[in-house]
Amino acid sequence: MKRQHSPLFYAALALILALFLGHFYLGVLFENARHNKQLAIPGGERLLTVSPREEPSRSMSLTGYSLVAVFAVVVAGLCFYVLRGRNRIVAQAEELERVNAALARDIARREQIEQDLHVQVKLSQGEAGIAGSEEEKKAAALNKKGRNWRILLAEDDITNMTMLTRLLEKLGCEVTQAGNGLEAVQLMEKSDVDIVLMDIQMPVMDGVEATRRIRSDANLGERSRVPIIAVTAFAMSGDRERFLQAGMNDYLAKPLSVKTLVAAMDRAVAGGT
Repeated sequence: MKRQHSPLFYAALALILALFLGHFYLGVLFENARHNKQLAIPGGERLLTVSPREEPSRSMSLTGYSLVAVFAVVVAGLCFYVLRGRNRIVAQAEELERVNAALARDIARREQIEQDLHVQVKLSQGEAGIAGSEEEKKAAALNKKGRNWRILLAEDDITNMTMLTRLLEKLGCEVTQAGNGLEAVQLMEKSDVDIVLMDIQMPVMDGVEATRRIRSDANLGERSRVPIIAVTAFAMSGDRERFLQAGMNDYLAKPLSVKTLVAAMDRAVAGGT
């Protein structure tokens, strides 16, 4: 059953906070908002409306961090979208962690903002193929186990890609993303990875064919033997055997949990199935 949230949740979700040295980024955001008066999710709630009189003064002294702190105290459980200047990415990491800023970008492109909000609303409604914030907390707790693996993640669904990347990074992994099987094959030619997480149903080239190509490519050397774990939402009788015959080491069904994901990766690194 999907979780229901009040309009306040969605309004706060769309509160884009500019954390800036000057006022440039805040100005860009309001230019974007003016261009697209209302940010909305197709078929969903109205997220944010901006009128000209709401544009802040460029002499305002209240910073984005101050706003985040205020909202975090007033309304618990909010998700903040934080836009940062490139030179503030590392410096403000502790502040972001303290207020649980789930999204953080160093860009000011309207299309990316809308895409990120779309993903986050789907996650909040339980539509992702991967478990939510509780699983992230479990992943963070497991970060001390030395699982700093290099992961190639092949996934065409942006929601699953975002959530799974977050879980893996919470575990301490370094993630390289591929949007389809062909991209995964191409990245294997130039990337040293410890584990491949391969979605099965992808455009251009599916996960099974991508695995066959990786396993049969003599030019990859040791890379052709990297553990590959199948990840799919549509499990059918005989699928596990088909995936193993293609050269995959293990198989996981969506929605994933941290427990099953970590167990599969531990087995893969240890050389088991």
